[in-house]
Amino acid sequence: MQQFSGAHTPSRIQIPQRLYGRDTHVATLLQGFERVAQGSRPELILVRGYSGIGKSSVVYALQEPVMRRHGFFLSGKADQFQRDIPYATLAQALGGLTQQLLAGPDAQLARWRERLREAWGEQGQVLVDVVPQLERVVGRQPAVPELPPGESQHRFHRLFQKFLGVFATPEHPLAVFLDDLQWADLASLRLIQHLLTHPDTPPLLVIGAYRDNEVSPSHALALALTELHKAGVRMTDVRLEPLSREHSQELVTDSLPGASGNMVGPLSALAHEKTGGNPFFLTQFMLTLHHDGLLTWTPEGGWRWDAAGVRAKDYSDNVADFMVSRLRQLPVRTQHLLQLAACVGNAFPRQLLVILSGTEPGEVEAGLEEALEEGLLVHDGPERCRFLHDRIQQAAHELIPEQERKAVHLRIGRLMLASLSPEEIREKIFDVVGQLNAGVELISDAGERHRVARLNAEAGWKARASTAFRSAANFFRSAFTLIPGEPWETDPHLAFKLQLDRAHSEFMSGNAAEARRLVEELRPRARSRADLAAVYRLESELLLAANEIQGAKACLLEALDRLGMPLPPTPSRAEVVAANEEVWALLGERPIEQLIELPLMTDPDMKAVMDVLAALFTPAIFTDENLLILHLCRMASLSLQHGNTEASVHGYGWYGMVQGAIFKRYREGHAFGVLARELVERHGFSAARGRALYALELTSYWTRHLSLALEIVLDAFHQALQGGDFQVACYCSNHIVTNRLVLGHPLEEVYQESVARLDFARQSGFQAVQDVILHSQSYVQQLRGLSRSFDSMSREGFDEEAFEAGLTIHHMSTMRCWYWLLKMQSRFMCGDYARALEAGDQAAELHLGVARPYPTAELPPVPGPVPGGLLPGGGAPGATAVPRRHVAAPAAARGVGGPLSRELPRPRADGLRRASAASPAAWRRRSGPTRRPSTPLGRTASSRMSASPTSWPRGSGASVRSLPSPTPMPGRPARPI
Repeated sequence: MQQFSGAHTPSRIQIPQRLYGRDTHVATLLQGFERVAQGSRPELILVRGYSGIGKSSVVYALQEPVMRRHGFFLSGKADQFQRDIPYATLAQALGGLTQQLLAGPDAQLARWRERLREAWGEQGQVLVDVVPQLERVVGRQPAVPELPPGESQHRFHRLFQKFLGVFATPEHPLAVFLDDLQWADLASLRLIQHLLTHPDTPPLLVIGAYRDNEVSPSHALALALTELHKAGVRMTDVRLEPLSREHSQELVTDSLPGASGNMVGPLSALAHEKTGGNPFFLTQFMLTLHHDGLLTWTPEGGWRWDAAGVRAKDYSDNVADFMVSRLRQLPVRTQHLLQLAACVGNAFPRQLLVILSGTEPGEVEAGLEEALEEGLLVHDGPERCRFLHDRIQQAAHELIPEQERKAVHLRIGRLMLASLSPEEIREKIFDVVGQLNAGVELISDAGERHRVARLNAEAGWKARASTAFRSAANFFRSAFTLIPGEPWETDPHLAFKLQLDRAHSEFMSGNAAEARRLVEELRPRARSRADLAAVYRLESELLLAANEIQGAKACLLEALDRLGMPLPPTPSRAEVVAANEEVWALLGERPIEQLIELPLMTDPDMKAVMDVLAALFTPAIFTDENLLILHLCRMASLSLQHGNTEASVHGYGWYGMVQGAIFKRYREGHAFGVLARELVERHGFSAARGRALYALELTSYWTRHLSLALEIVLDAFHQALQGGDFQVACYCSNHIVTNRLVLGHPLEEVYQESVARLDFARQSGFQAVQDVILHSQSYVQQLRGLSRSFDSMSREGFDEEAFEAGLTIHHMSTMRCWYWLLKMQSRFMCGDYARALEAGDQAAELHLGVARPYPTAELPPVPGPVPGGLLPGGGAPGATAVPRRHVAAPAAARGVGGPLSRELPRPRADGLRRASAASPAAWRRRSGPTRRPSTPLGRTASSRMSASPTSWPRGSGASVRSLPSPTPMPGRPARPI
């Protein structure tokens, strides 16, 4: 025995709260927080190491400095037994934030409430579904429209960013600690990845802790971190190593105040050897020695320890086994309570243990007190406790035999169902289902299994609504297998919906092969037209995602045939004309504006047809102009005959587009665009608002000034963004840049606009839109004198020759067409008319190709003078548009509503070719009558080029303004990309 004496020293081991050997790690965290607090970009700090190495303790050392800066320190912890609950870790962190807000003064809470409402608009329910406690802060939120999966995901991510932006400010820096990321659900990992890579995310510090020895290269966390590295996210890696012998001795010394070095030295050496310098294991080892009487406080007032007795005990070197053996030494009632608590979760309410154990509250309190005194549990609020460490929860869970463990989980689930109200069950659906599923093998009653199936379905729908598609697919799969007997016979309606929703979720979580398999299984089991339409629409989405455009077209045409609304795969022009005439015959003498008064469509079969027709839009764009027009005519006709539906918004808007582009009914086309917008407002079709405004912008080119089109497309962008429709938001981004250029806004402003819009398109992943905006940006820089030379758009970040060398038919034809149009303008502006004509011919070929996105062939206006005779009617003084080519069908197909000649009109073609052979000076002399008077600098872009047609002033970035265009002439507007 070895002992020491000391006056006024405690008789129990006191585990110190300070850190040992972690100063540099804490300093790294503080430095990261200071960078973020100064308003820089988001940052990720990863703290990794073995279980018990002290990761959480190091991170929590940051909490006090954050609070001193009036910042927010949020923390959430993944649970090893609840890995399928979507966003559980983030929801826990945000739940803690709501508690902080609710604890503040009422006036301060009111300010936060107002800021959140401003940030969310009317879509706060999206986040309230994930973090129900938020409702206590912002009040009840209006229901939000259901969106397609992809758009729903964009909406969720955007709202989460806006939520963080309310709190992550220079006045209130925000740090979010996510513990045990090795157990985080996939939805949380993807959201973290999005937040750290998206430019609109406010500055925040994300700190993630994980056990690196449990994360293999194929682990979801490892894959996510690899992607973050590739994206250039600022990441700091902090790896915690075991304590050194010196730090272990320091910890033991501080745990035994007044102990002499003669005693502490050997004891700490043995403890370090046994625990490998793991801080958690080391402290638990010390507490166990004290509990077992091998490290005691003597009546004489000193510590003593029995080295021989410690070695004779043969304690396990494995921390998990060690903790199990330690728990077995507790009183039976305490062991039982800890076992129940481990099944509930890392943290648990005491009252729940009273219910589960069936004992008196006093007995429960006494049993928990034993665990609290032993340092196995800590208080987590007035009526809650939590396990000090995951290893303790894991050990308590392992004390229960597996079959009995299932029975405990099932009992917990049943008690939750019995004690919670329906609203509370919906709020805690993931917890309830998690408990029931853990013991589902013990459920033999068919009725109960059916109920659990429906609960799993509800969990799946909630997970899908929050874009946690992997979790949703798992819930749907469990629900299907739980339907008693043969699911397709017991509950065919639920079985079909589960498999269809699972297929959607598998697709959105990257498992397209499984989604296709499910579609094949579902097609013969569709019992209604609505079901049949839903299956075919999903199949077409899968085919489009695989770039099988013809397959998607054939799929939807097959669906229409089975629904009793067949369409020819390659309609003739005569069929298109007949379908259009049918629409006007149905309209009769009614003004287009009156169609807003049509009743809503009630026939579910007709709604199914409209949904399939709407889905046909994208395949038709890329394959057949006549099919595009024909299917839009059908949508308009069905709306006139059967009433309006949400799909009518799409039908009316794009039917208006073809009225102007193809049939030359410009005012009528614009009226249909207005009708689509009004239909959204009348019936609250908010999910379609962005698309309706986008179509209205396109139709407004013909009858309104371009400045109005710019206003509309700016609104369309914000509405599409709010609705999660990132595809339309990207198309709007391109139009915003182009419209500003043509309107004559200062080129510096147009350039800055293009920078912002290009960044948005890149983050959204739409490559074709990125290319178009990049080309416009390069053209603007050429006009500003910031390209490499006068006769090229090449500059830093864009090389004409390299780009053209890489162009293939696999690139979107609209993007290629747009590029050649811009190159035509570029060459025209620098006097290279021959190459301008070549570029124009390239564009014309793409306009005439079958697989073009929109039936339009307008060459956009060029800022600068145009030679006389090239504008229809010879042009007018000051006019600034380039030649317009009118696409036309062969002679046999003429009479569709306007000239559709496939040739450049001969007088204009000859004029451009003659101009290309002449000198720039001769060109300017001939074109003098149509040129704007020159102005002092900022001179116009055209006057600068007239002064120097062969070279740019290097480095010139003067604020040259692009010339305003005249009121748009009737014709075909620029394509939507």
